[in-house]
Amino acid sequence: MNEKSESGLVLVADSKNGHIESFKIPELLGLFSISSFGSNILATGFGSAGSLTVLKISFENDHPIFSLVPLELPLAESNLVNHALCLYDTECEKIILLCNRQNENGEVLSSVLYKFSYDGKLISKEDFVQSIKSVSCVVLNNSGEVFAGAETFESENTSAVIIKLLPNESWNYFYRNENPSSFITSLCLSESEDFIAVSGVQNASDSYGHGGKSFFVGMDSNSAEQLWFTEYEKKQNMLLTNFSLLSEYGFAGIFCYTDENGVIKSPSALKRMTLNGSVLKK
Repeated sequence: MNEKSESGLVLVADSKNGHIESFKIPELLGLFSISSFGSNILATGFGSAGSLTVLKISFENDHPIFSLVPLELPLAESNLVNHALCLYDTECEKIILLCNRQNENGEVLSSVLYKFSYDGKLISKEDFVQSIKSVSCVVLNNSGEVFAGAETFESENTSAVIIKLLPNESWNYFYRNENPSSFITSLCLSESEDFIAVSGVQNASDSYGHGGKSFFVGMDSNSAEQLWFTEYEKKQNMLLTNFSLLSEYGFAGIFCYTDENGVIKSPSALKRMTLNGSVLKK
C-alpha cells in the first residue's frame, strides 16, 4: 500500500454523451478494482487499517453514497491480501473476490477465491494451494462461470494460464501458454459469450514484458478450442495491454510503450484490428 495515498478515485463516463464525472472514495486508501451491477458499483481496496475492504456505491441525484460491506474475514487473513479483483454475480447475489496474497516478509502466497453474500457473510473459500500465485484479470458470464488470467508457481519462469471457475466451486485450467516468462494482460468475452479473447506477453525477460512479444488468442468459451492465435512483434517496447471486442471491426486494442526501465510512456496507441491481427486504417 502506498502510505501517501489519501483515497481511491473512480471515473464514471456517460455512455451517451461521453461526459465524465470523478469522485473520491475516502474510505479506501488504495483502490484495487471496481465492478458495476445495475446502477451500483462495488469497489475493492485497502481500508484505513490496511486490510481488504469492499464498499457498495449507489447514487442519489448523481451523488455517490458509500456503504461498507462488513466482510466475514479474520483481520490477519485480510491483511495478507495485496491485490483483489471483484465481481458481483447478480443471479446468485454473491460478491466474488479473487485475491493475491503475500506475508509480512514479502513471500508470495497462493491466490484465494472468496465468495460472500451481499451483506458480507463468507459463503466459500478456495485456496489455490501451490498452483496459482497471481490473478491479473477476470470476467463473469451469464451462467455464473468465472474466467481469470493467472500465473502459476510451477517453475522459475512465470507460466500464464486462464482458469475457469464453475458455480459448484470446482475449477480447471482453461488455457495455458507454454512459452517461458509469459503473463496475461487482459481478457474479454464476446457479446454472445461463445468465445473468449485473451491478450498477453510471452518470452519476456521481466515482468514489464521486455524482450517478449504480445500475443492475442481466441478460444471457444465451452470447449476451449483455439480459434486463432496472433503474435505481435514488439517494436519500441510495445505491449498490448487492454482491448475490447467490437462486432463491426474485430477488436480495439490499447498498445502502450515503455522505456528501458519498464516505465510506461504516454501517450499509448489505440488501434482497431481484425481478430487475426490486421490493423484497420481509418
